[in-house]
Amino acid sequence: MSFRQGSSLSASRPFLDRHDIAAGEDWEARLGGLIAQSDTVVFVVSPESVKSERCVWEVERTLGLSKRLLPVNPQAGGGTPTSRRN
Repeated sequence: MSFRQGSSLSASRPFLDRHDIAAGEDWEARLGGLIAQSDTVVFVVSPESVKSERCVWEVERTLGLSKRLLPVNPQAGGGTPTSRRN
């Protein structure tokens, strides 16, 4: 079951930035607005994401707004991720 499928079982409404932001849209404004509306931001940790300026911006924006950050490492092979609040 994917995250999106599993979250449909709850009252939450997930946004997936590669599907919910239109091509050509001001991604920073759109993503910033989505983060501001969110209670929790799930951040998929990968070698690429931790080096990405855009992903770093997303994490900084999340923490700057005192939102819960839930890092998920799909390579870790299980375990419960620890959420973080600024």
